[in-house]
Amino acid sequence: SFFSVSSTTISSSSHTEAAICKERFPKSYRHPALDLTITKSRTKSEARCLVRCRRAGVHCPAVLSVDNNASGQQLQTESDGENKVRESSCLFLEYIRGCT
Repeated sequence: SFFSVSSTTISSSSHTEAAICKERFPKSYRHPALDLTITKSRTKSEARCLVRCRRAGVHCPAVLSVDNNASGQQLQTESDGENKVRESSCLFLEYIRGCT
């Protein structure tokens, strides 16, 4: 799978809001620096597209936040057995009841 979608809440000092977190996972077949660049670019492009659609009147979730430094999965390399954490990107979207 290229990404994971999960339900979460976003809290600030003024309110708490239900949200959907779409996380793009690191690809082990890519060089880490290239993977980070591609993942950040695709996440940012998706957020921009959703904002443009919403402005044009398309019914879609609002973009609440983008986190390009989300804590990634722990990956274990077979060569040395060492655990490494690779960063992923998360796109936080408005939770729309009945559309999940």
